[in-house]
Amino acid sequence: MGRILGRVEYRETELVRYFIHDDTSGWSMPPLFINSAEAWDAYDSGEGKALRETVPKQSTHVRVIRKVLAHGLIFAVSGETYGEAVFGLATDDRLLYPLSTGGEEAPMCFLKSAGIFHVAEELDGGFDGFYDHPLCADRWQWSENDERIAFEELHGKPLDLCPRCVEVLMTKR
Repeated sequence: MGRILGRVEYRETELVRYFIHDDTSGWSMPPLFINSAEAWDAYDSGEGKALRETVPKQSTHVRVIRKVLAHGLIFAVSGETYGEAVFGLATDDRLLYPLSTGGEEAPMCFLKSAGIFHVAEELDGGFDGFYDHPLCADRWQWSENDERIAFEELHGKPLDLCPRCVEVLMTKR
């Protein structure tokens, strides 16, 4: 299986974090490392299980990230990346979304409703088409004032997310 290096960027002024991506399956492994050498050392010591054990899941501070992949084990000095950058969500120690490069995950975005930012997943409503549904709600009554916001619009900005959405997001990863 082909493994490549991935990087998440929180803001221009912050450090980046690194992860291992399985290019064969198209899925990224969630643990994030401060440097790429640590990521490869952990992976070489026992693959996925070793990655998770090396970086315990502790952070619950969710931020918008920019996710990029290298062409191999390191990033090119030229800045060239493998494919296009995508925006998603991460904590300091876990990549939360997107993990898949093949579109196996339901698309996500923010949904601002009554002044509260929710993390929303796109669901198939059958004949009614697709709609955004907050992770925190079993049922959701859409309002004309609800606003769909793409992750890239809030990259590098502080987030005040619905605590229940954060809790659900943490249990998914």
